[in-house]
Amino acid sequence: MQQLHLAYLCEMYQKGYANISGPFEVDSDIHGVTIYNVPTMEMADSLARADPWSKQANSKLKSIRGGPLKDFHFGRTT
Repeated sequence: MQQLHLAYLCEMYQKGYANISGPFEVDSDIHGVTIYNVPTMEMADSLARADPWSKQANSKLKSIRGGPLKDFHFGRTT
């Protein structure tokens, strides 16, 4: 299942649909996050539900609307 999930995420990156994705290392009901760069919430929800990991019987999805990540940069500040 992990290989299918990672292959799906790679496809999302190649198509420009995903910006950030990764697991959480905390003990939580939320196991990971993917930030989609798509025009509608419906498209993001559809892409998330198409992920093989999300199709697992015990998998739950939570969609949250966010703002654009234009000009947003990750990095260490001094």
